[in-house]
Amino acid sequence: MKLLRPESGHSAAAATGTLPDVDRLTTTGFASLLDRAIAVVCCAVLAWSFIEGRNALQHVDRIWLALIGGSIVAAAVLMPFYAWSRRGVRALAGIYAVIVLVGHVTWPYAWTDARAAASPPTLTLLLGLGVICMGIALSSAVAVLYAVVSAVAYVAVSLTPSGGSLRPVDAVQGALAFVVQPLLVWLILQFVRQAVASFDEHLAQRRDESTETAVDRALSDERLRLDAIIHDEVLTTLVAAARGSDRDQKVAELASHALATLQREASGDPMDAPVSADQFVRLIKDVSTSVCPTAEVNAEIPAASLTIEPAVVRELLRATREAVLNAERHAQASSVQVDVWVAATLRRLQVRIVVTDDGVGFDANAVLPSRLGLRLAVIGRLEALGGRAAVSSVPGRGTDVRLMWVGERSQPQAGGPHTRRRVWQHPIFAPVHPRPLALLSSALVALNVLIAGLDRTAFAQPWLVAVASVLFGVASVIGVYCLVLPPAGPLRGWLMSGLVVSGTGLALAALGPRAWAPDALWFVAPASLLALVVLASGEALPAWLAAAIYGVAVVIAASLGGQPPERVVSVAAAPLFWLTVLTLFFWWLDSLQAQVDQAETAVEEAARLDASTVSKLMFREVWLSELREVVAPALAKLAGQVEPVTDEDRRRFLLLEGSLRDGLMAGNLNSPALSAAIMDARARGVSVTLVDNRGSNLPAAARKSALRRLEAMVRAAEGGRVVARTAPEGYGEAVTILQVPSGREAKLTVIGENGSVSTGVPLPAAD
Repeated sequence: MKLLRPESGHSAAAATGTLPDVDRLTTTGFASLLDRAIAVVCCAVLAWSFIEGRNALQHVDRIWLALIGGSIVAAAVLMPFYAWSRRGVRALAGIYAVIVLVGHVTWPYAWTDARAAASPPTLTLLLGLGVICMGIALSSAVAVLYAVVSAVAYVAVSLTPSGGSLRPVDAVQGALAFVVQPLLVWLILQFVRQAVASFDEHLAQRRDESTETAVDRALSDERLRLDAIIHDEVLTTLVAAARGSDRDQKVAELASHALATLQREASGDPMDAPVSADQFVRLIKDVSTSVCPTAEVNAEIPAASLTIEPAVVRELLRATREAVLNAERHAQASSVQVDVWVAATLRRLQVRIVVTDDGVGFDANAVLPSRLGLRLAVIGRLEALGGRAAVSSVPGRGTDVRLMWVGERSQPQAGGPHTRRRVWQHPIFAPVHPRPLALLSSALVALNVLIAGLDRTAFAQPWLVAVASVLFGVASVIGVYCLVLPPAGPLRGWLMSGLVVSGTGLALAALGPRAWAPDALWFVAPASLLALVVLASGEALPAWLAAAIYGVAVVIAASLGGQPPERVVSVAAAPLFWLTVLTLFFWWLDSLQAQVDQAETAVEEAARLDASTVSKLMFREVWLSELREVVAPALAKLAGQVEPVTDEDRRRFLLLEGSLRDGLMAGNLNSPALSAAIMDARARGVSVTLVDNRGSNLPAAARKSALRRLEAMVRAAEGGRVVARTAPEGYGEAVTILQVPSGREAKLTVIGENGSVSTGVPLPAAD
């Protein structure tokens, strides 16, 4: 009789009673949303710049346009794709910023018209965006340095014909507006970004701590239950069969009882409690490494808590295990990677899993449908669930298996917009003082006032600009008090709104009937920013009313002066746009806090349910399933007594019993490939002993290194002994492997906690 070899080693959870951490887990919150927003803005600003500068581009060298322009377009177009993947936008943002600066510096050399340009260089708007991109790519300090260099470059280029031959004062105005102002915006964004990133990390840690202890305790109980089944039912039957006679009735009864026990445990009450996203990715890690210990699992889940229905979890675990097992069996891969993404909207949940190996690959079109097991084990399973699966492979270039499921959220997101909530009262901003944010906001207002004061000739009535500047300045001072010394109160909110509306009216009156120059629209940023401060202070009605009156005033003034429609829309809608963005931000904060509050009210019950569901799922769908695959054929033959038990069968029973005992005693040193190698070695007369003295999971690097080294030794051994031991926690070495070949010197190999391998001094030869 040919027995099935163990195709699945014991998982890390089976070995230690705890779920392993994934190799790389990231949570998506506001920090990643900001990166995605920047990516979209890069594309939008680039498109607007090319539309505005389409006439100027006719006078630009074609080679420069292809090299610089093409590179900027490529970086901008790729950025959204990177922003929505785990790779992020940092590298592309840095490339984007560098190319923009190089393009601006070389703009005079690319200009082919002898006449002065009628508008600023096409890349002018991109300089400010480059400041923000450089901050994302590296740091705020580098962003400041980039802004200084960009400002100098802008002034220098603006004085040339290619930059419009501006007056020095106009060039300085432009540098302040297009470079320094975006720098202040970046510093404000970075302030918020760091606060929210810290909260993302805190939220993930808090969520993990709420269930980890309960899950580990439940897994430990289930592990004891599995060990009892293996020891009392399976091992007893295999040993009795190996030592008994042919068609032994007692052995048949033992085998029948063992099969009945396995069937009873596998068909228990169905699980109806959902599984949290963080536990789901840890389950994926466990089932993947149970069949391929070297598999690397990376995951991205939302920072906010969400759950996945157990039926979905069960099928995704099975499909993932089959895909990883296929790579381990057939791909001859040196690397197997599993990437998991969990994303959610208000009521929809999306799970995407990609299993990638660098193995030999195959031609899917040349494989008969009946022989492609993945089509049945993976694709069919996902389609039955309502999901999708696809397998792509190229000979010599590995295989990708992509799993996708989209469905309803088991717990729809709670909460809604409450724009009267003061932003500093949210837990995100609790550890930070609002003073830096208030000072940066005031600096931004002061900068725009400075821009307006540098050139009085841009205004029909300069004295109105001075009065408007004073009004904006007073509103800015009140805004600082609102942020630093809350609560703001209705009086401050209405007073600030009145000052914003009055300042805007005076600034528009100062323009007169002439065409609006970009530098003359200095009031747009202060009005928008101060309206945001009013809203952030908890006074929504004054903020929205001021923005509406501002928009009406701009439209009336534009109609009197015959301004271009696109400029009127961009100026009039600015405060309303930013108030909408801040309102959505408040909505996100409130939704997140509502979920946190809801979780805190029932944290013990949630932890208990999560622990119970995860532990039962592991027991039935992973551990028990793997055990049945290995022992069911042998037990079925013994129970049926149809074929006689041969000496070869008895020998295999003992080998299988030894492999299962290894799993009981040394879960950290168990894998499919190693189990098969040990069975072959024992059949050749090699004594292999595995001892696990560790009470927790081995570090991933140490386990991978130890399994590879141990498998190579066992396969190469022709006789003698191989003894592998894991060290308890706290020792410098993680695993020691003693190899004693027959008639040759023994050697000791030590695996460090970080996976390092060292060979000790040769020991005396064995007798």
